Amino acid sequence: MLSNKQLINLCNSLSTMLHSGIQVERALELVAKQTGSPALRSAMRDSVRRIKEGASLTEAFTAQKCMPPLLLLLVDAGERSGSLDRVLAELARLFELNRRLWRQLLSRITFPVIEYVLAIAVLALVTFILSTIQGTGGGAQKAVLVMLAGYGAPIALIVFYFWIFKPLGGSRPFHEALLKVPVIGRVVQSICLARFSLVLYLMYEAAFPTEEALKRSFSATGNAAFAARGPAAAAAVAEGSTLTGALTGAEVFPREYLEVISVAEESGMLSERLNGQAESYAETSESQMGAVVTVLSVLIWLCVAAFIAYFIFTIFLGYIGAIKQVAG
Repeated sequence: MLSNKQLINLCNSLSTMLHSGIQVERALELVAKQTGSPALRSAMRDSVRRIKEGASLTEAFTAQKCMPPLLLLLVDAGERSGSLDRVLAELARLFELNRRLWRQLLSRITFPVIEYVLAIAVLALVTFILSTIQGTGGGAQKAVLVMLAGYGAPIALIVFYFWIFKPLGGSRPFHEALLKVPVIGRVVQSICLARFSLVLYLMYEAAFPTEEALKRSFSATGNAAFAARGPAAAAAVAEGSTLTGALTGAEVFPREYLEVISVAEESGMLSERLNGQAESYAETSESQMGAVVTVLSVLIWLCVAAFIAYFIFTIFLGYIGAIKQVAG
């Protein structure tokens, strides 16, 4: 899969060249010449070959295993509406948001993670030293157990989610629960609303039917809890409900968001308001990321504090035992 940086460069380059009147095949050839990524170069050259054989850009990109579903979804919308250059520019904006959020998260959790790694190492060393001083033996084994518990638990949770829980269809329960977690849930919701609003805006600009636009927009959030509600929202619109009514029934949108959509529907400015909501929630999610990192830092320190409390208790019991032996 292409990185966010590669996707940003690809979308920006194609958007600029198509807007300048360059044909799709020529634009892809130029991207292939300019990129330093072998995977992207190969994908562009294969796409050119397929387009020359009669395929659409969406079909050519679909054949490439390195393209994310969201890009394929919106490129299809751009081709259908004749606004491919504009859609690619908006895609670049969306991938740039993803990149900023990811880099912000990494930059803010790096120090707490380093602290956690060092704390586990220190606690393992203390365990070994205490066992040696007390003469209880097994110091090396106890130190290894501390390291396995400290380092192994988070790794095991990650492996469990991506290799077992998610493939077995567990993403939706997890995402449903995540939306209800204080602080973290608000950030996840803001990210989903930013993506939903931007994609729905693009779908409306591409003149997609509302039902199909809703399904694609819910799916584009990347959140299983949102995606699962897409078909029901589309069905509600098909039965005569307003967009506001359909989104209200989904029960994942905050009241203030629904109020904006309601006013936009009544005033006939839905596209403009959706674009504004996308930008607003993108900014909100970035500012809220600091709160998430704060929560993660607190959790890390709680884990460290629990280990420290355990060792203090162990030392105290050892001290009491030594006094009893002397007294006896």
